Amino acid sequence: MEKSKKTGPAGKSILIVDDEFGVLEVLEFILSDAGYTVVSALNGQEAIARLEETRPDLAIVDFMMP
Repeated sequence: MEKSKKTGPAGKSILIVDDEFGVLEVLEFILSDAGYTVVSALNGQEAIARLEETRPDLAIVDFMMP
């Protein structure tokens, strides 16, 4: 049985907000590799700035940030 390479939906973007750089980096790598456009932010202020620039299709937000 042959496996086909999965590709993410073209043009779909995801905003990731997390104060732990390692977590942010891993999620960004995985989602980019899956074909998504990824925008990231290390805190709430950065996230708001990113939202003013673009509107993502999905936001993944760490709820336990200072």
